[in-house]
Amino acid sequence: MPPRSGSIAWARSIITRIKTPIDKFTTKPEILTDIPAGIKAAKLYVGMAKELTETYEYQRFQEWKTKNTVDAINMLHDHILRSDRDANDRPINFKVNFNPKLKVIIREAKFLDRIGKDIPPTIINIALQEKDYMKYIDKLNQLLRNYNQALGGLKQVEKALLVSDLYQLDLQMDKGARDYNWFSLSINEYIKQCQMQIDRFKEMKQRVLNHAANIEKQVKSIENAEIIRTIDFKTHQLMEAQELMEYFDGYRIHKVNELVKNYANIGDSYLKQIEESAFHSHTCALPQMLPYYQYWERRIFNAITKMIIRALAVNKAILMNREIKPLIRMEAGNNGLEIIYMPQTEEMQT
Repeated sequence: MPPRSGSIAWARSIITRIKTPIDKFTTKPEILTDIPAGIKAAKLYVGMAKELTETYEYQRFQEWKTKNTVDAINMLHDHILRSDRDANDRPINFKVNFNPKLKVIIREAKFLDRIGKDIPPTIINIALQEKDYMKYIDKLNQLLRNYNQALGGLKQVEKALLVSDLYQLDLQMDKGARDYNWFSLSINEYIKQCQMQIDRFKEMKQRVLNHAANIEKQVKSIENAEIIRTIDFKTHQLMEAQELMEYFDGYRIHKVNELVKNYANIGDSYLKQIEESAFHSHTCALPQMLPYYQYWERRIFNAITKMIIRALAVNKAILMNREIKPLIRMEAGNNGLEIIYMPQTEEMQT
C-alpha cells in the first residue's frame, strides 16, 4: 500500500488484534469492571484505541490532506515536458515531466477512500482524471520516441546542414517545456502539431540521406578502385615494352575516366539535389552548404589517396616479386664491339 494509507491500515489492524481478546470478556463484563487487573486491561485497551484512532490516524490523515492538496496542485502546474539546455540555450534530451509523487497521491486517495476517509475534492478530481493523465503520458512518450528516431542516424555534418529544420522542430517541441502544463486543455493538439513537424523533418531527412548514400557509394568506388591491372602469371606471355605499357596504361585510363565521370555526378547531381531538399535552392553556392562541401571534399581526397597507395603497392608487388616470370621481352645484338639492346636499358629504367 502507499505509505500514508498503509500506516493508517496498519494502525487499524492493531486495534482489530487487541480488540479480539477484549471481546472474549463480553460474557463476563464484570471482569473488566470489578477486578483490578481487568480494569487496568480495559483502560489500556481504550487508551491505545484512542491513541491509534484519535491521535495517530487523525494526525496522519490531516497531514496528508493538507500537504498533498497543495502539492498536487503544484505538480499539475509543472510543464508536460522538461529538457536540458546546451551551450546555445537550445533544448536537448526531452523527457515527460509527470511527477511520480502525483501517482502516489492518487493511489493514496483511492486507498483512503476505501477505508472511509473524507478525501478533499481537489484530490478527488485529480484521481478521477488519472486515466487521462496516463493517456497523455503514453502519447508523449510515443512522441519522444518518434522525435529521437527522427534525429537518429544523422552525422554531425548532416545535423549542421539541417540546423534550420532542427531548430524549427526543437522550437515546436520546446513548447511542451514552456507553454503547456497538466491543466492545459490542448495537449492533444500540441502532440498532433509536434508529430506533423516530426513527419515533415523525417521526410526531408530521408531525401537528404538517400542522396548522401549515392555520394557515399561513389566515394567508396573511388576508394576501392583498382587502377593497376593484374597479371595472371601462369598463362601470360612475354610482351614488348610498348605492349606492356599499353596493357597497364589503357586499363588505368579507362578506370580513371569512369571514376572521373562518377565524381562529376556528385557535384552535378547529388549535391544539387541535397541543396534543393534542404533549402529549396539549386545555386550550388549557398554559404550554408559550405561545411557539407568541405566534408565530402575531404572524404574524396582521402579516397583518392587510398586508391593511389593501393595502386603503388600492387605495382611494387608485380615488379619486385622474384618468383614470377619475366614481364618484358628484350633483344640484344651487337654492332661491331658495341652491344645494342631493344628496348634500350634507359627506357626500361624509366
